[in-house]
Amino acid sequence: MANMEQFHREVRKMKHIVFGSGTKNFVILPGLSVHSVMGLADAIAEAYKDFCEEYTVYVFDRAENIHEGYTVRNMAEDTAAAMRELNIKNADVFGASQGGMIAMYLAIDHPQMVNRLILGSTLAKPNGTFNHVIDEWIRLARAKDELGLLESFADNVYSESTLKAYRETLISSNLGISDEEYRRFIILAEACKTFDCYGELSSIQCPVLVIGAEGDRVVTAEGSKQIAEALGCESYIYDGSHGHGVYDEAADYRRRCLDFLLGVSA
Repeated sequence: MANMEQFHREVRKMKHIVFGSGTKNFVILPGLSVHSVMGLADAIAEAYKDFCEEYTVYVFDRAENIHEGYTVRNMAEDTAAAMRELNIKNADVFGASQGGMIAMYLAIDHPQMVNRLILGSTLAKPNGTFNHVIDEWIRLARAKDELGLLESFADNVYSESTLKAYRETLISSNLGISDEEYRRFIILAEACKTFDCYGELSSIQCPVLVIGAEGDRVVTAEGSKQIAEALGCESYIYDGSHGHGVYDEAADYRRRCLDFLLGVSA
């Protein structure tokens, strides 16, 4: 069972999930979403149960009382503050989508905090496909078009096979977006548009694994490949049957991550 906790940094609050009993620290930074991941605490703990013997796992939500102009780098600073508050040092870090963007800045600005880094379905600077998708989500969120936003989110994030089996559930389970959730989503989505750490990637000195998918309709496979090429690091690109949400879809994804963290050869 996962525990939910909260810490305060000046006027901002940040919630996190913690589970596992290992001596190592594993930090998960999830992607952009309309609802907080806190409601998925037990599901996340179950998904990462294989990590629990080796690691104490922390899943960080975004800060609560954010403001317009809040940047991805600000998100990384708040995450670093949370890690210091919890005495998390030299952690292995996995960031998915926007969480990967945060993770890169965490490794750039606070290298002593990151031991190994996994970047899933992310990019180092926006591309045309990414900007188009983010602009569409912002437009729908501003209009408070709940069904339109949830449909666009599901259709862009998940593969055809996942959509065929679960599209209705993915949409219906996320209904009930509050005005505050729309406000937060817009601020967090806008931050993606100004994000660009490509020129600073050389500052990342820890071992890195980049994972992407040829069927990614949000950041594209090229976004992942660009990071791996710039860093000269290990990478794995799933085929076109997997989409942006490959981190939830591929049966071997978490095992691939754990093997990298533990130094197991492929």
